[in-house]
Amino acid sequence: MVVSFDEICWAGSTRGAANYSLHSGNHFLIDSNGASNLSCTGFLVIQSVMTQTLVTMVEIVLVLRVHALYNRSRRMGAFLFSLAALGSIIAIIGLALSIPDTQFDSMCAITRAATSATCFM
Repeated sequence: MVVSFDEICWAGSTRGAANYSLHSGNHFLIDSNGASNLSCTGFLVIQSVMTQTLVTMVEIVLVLRVHALYNRSRRMGAFLFSLAALGSIIAIIGLALSIPDTQFDSMCAITRAATSATCFM
């Protein structure tokens, strides 16, 4: 059975905070027992890496624009790039700490997210 994740928006609630996962255009082959926790975790890792890559690329473009506004000052460039790098490192650490504790249902919807992920987002 082919399942589309376009319709899945809500994945439940944990400790009063709503956990949601938005998926668009992703299709997986799921058998009658549902998807395995390992395949759901793999999908979450791929989705997280792609999202972080996109955010990092946008941050680099914005840093370059601000750097140009400051007449390409080396000090300002170093400061801006270090801030962007620090933000990316913190996001990667947050993802690495929260992904192993994430639990899924049979349709790969998140049923329980780590408390650190709830605080991080």
